[in-house]
Amino acid sequence: MSTGLVGALTVAVAEAAEELATRSPGGRLRNPLLGVLDEAANVCRWRELPNLYSHYRSRGIVLMTILQSWSQGLEVWGEHA
Repeated sequence: MSTGLVGALTVAVAEAAEELATRSPGGRLRNPLLGVLDEAANVCRWRELPNLYSHYRSRGIVLMTILQSWSQGLEVWGEHA
């Protein structure tokens, strides 16, 4: 599976979950969604990802990102992300 496809599917699922959460009582998913993004720096180079963790968590969308190393995350998202 190509990295572009994995990234696009990840974004589509997260955005659909956010839309559902927005329409749900309290603005949160009734049952939380856990997204495990293994090898995210290799297969899901979602630029906005670091800025969405807090927002998504408040919506009941929990994203867990797994990297090979800290430096890999720095390379993809930068020092401040």
